[in-house]
Amino acid sequence: SHVARYLVMNPSDQSGGLIDVGDRTDLSLFLEENFTKKIGCLLIKATSSFPLVRDYLLTWSFRVLGHVGYNDVSYRALSISFPGPYQEAEYFIPVDQTIEALIQLQQLFSKNKNLSVNLPVTVTTVGSDDTWLSPMYMRDSSAFSFAISRNFEQFDLLLKEVEKIFVSLEGRPHWGKMHTFNHKQLSQIYPKWDDFNQLRKQFDPKNIFMNQYTEQLFE
Repeated sequence: SHVARYLVMNPSDQSGGLIDVGDRTDLSLFLEENFTKKIGCLLIKATSSFPLVRDYLLTWSFRVLGHVGYNDVSYRALSISFPGPYQEAEYFIPVDQTIEALIQLQQLFSKNKNLSVNLPVTVTTVGSDDTWLSPMYMRDSSAFSFAISRNFEQFDLLLKEVEKIFVSLEGRPHWGKMHTFNHKQLSQIYPKWDDFNQLRKQFDPKNIFMNQYTEQLFE
């Protein structure tokens, strides 16, 4: 089993914006399955034009329903349900840069009123590993996840701004989520990037397993 601890950041909260969401209980599990997943999407749509109402509901719902430190198998402990459709980005930084990232994010959202996040920002700590292209390669990390439901034009603006912060903090992107990192940037933040690329060429000399996305990363 694994231990996961979630903090939720409310970007509109000028007091610091970080919420420790309390113990996860059987009631929270029941409500998550029968409330968050089925009604959450309707709430986001209904409050999209009323950000103050939306932020209040999101803050309340995560205090009542949110995930915190508890023991469970990894696919449950390290996941969180959002109503969809939504787009998401996630960046892994050295764990000792966590506070600096929170400060810079709070400043970003305070100064840029046009930036809007209609789903909470989550922060998860993850141990290091030795997998060459793992975002946690050889360093304990904090993962910052950002998601926006439906308003995808707003997500593009958010991605551009938050990625600047995480680039400055040696952030590595989640491979299954949105990012704009290119080959040059990735080769600088993954120590084994060139070794992996050479191995890839050795086992796939005709680029049979390449596509338009991977070509811009490895070529």
